[in-house]
Amino acid sequence: MIPANILAICYPSLTLPTGSSIDVQPFLDGLVPGSAWPLLALKDFRSLCKFHPSPTRSIVPTISSRSLHRWWSIPLPHSARNVWYCTWHKKIPCRSHLHFQIPLAFPDPTCAMCSGDLDLQTHFLFDCPAKLAVWSSIWTTLFAFPITSDSIHSCFYLLNFPPSKDTTLSSASIFGCTLLAIWQHHWLFVFDQVPFIPSATLSTTHILLNRLRNEIALDHGSI
Repeated sequence: MIPANILAICYPSLTLPTGSSIDVQPFLDGLVPGSAWPLLALKDFRSLCKFHPSPTRSIVPTISSRSLHRWWSIPLPHSARNVWYCTWHKKIPCRSHLHFQIPLAFPDPTCAMCSGDLDLQTHFLFDCPAKLAVWSSIWTTLFAFPITSDSIHSCFYLLNFPPSKDTTLSSASIFGCTLLAIWQHHWLFVFDQVPFIPSATLSTTHILLNRLRNEIALDHGSI
């Protein structure tokens, strides 16, 4: 099908449909012998069809290039980095986002776990009471500073991490593994109806941390 903008330029006498119905009469009229339509050169067609992308915008304007380079160097499971990166780009399938995109399939934008608050990305990963309990335990056992909502967001968006009590892993690696464990247990709750239990999520976090320790030790020839 010839794009409407090309038809409008080359064949201004044609009446282009504006509704959902398609009028084929102009096409049929064009098949009747008579005055020939002007030919459209291939160069002109390519010029009219040329894609003009909109200017790119920074998805994470608060993170400097140096900080972003540092983030890529953090030892992390690939899945943890994917979750982190997708959240920066506002691509996490939380219920509020799904409700906005396909409201018929997701009529309720509130959290399925606490059944009250709007399930925004920050609630999905951090602020839901069940997930906040996981973060609180990690902060108490592995980080030197007490947890606050601002401290979690500062870690996630600004890469400002508290000192770690664990000398074998960086605070950033601990944070990323916790994020991945919460992500995994969330989808166990959604797809397999497995209750989201903070203690089970913490166990998964420590499994991920131990695996990461072994991978780092193997890379450095310590094993």
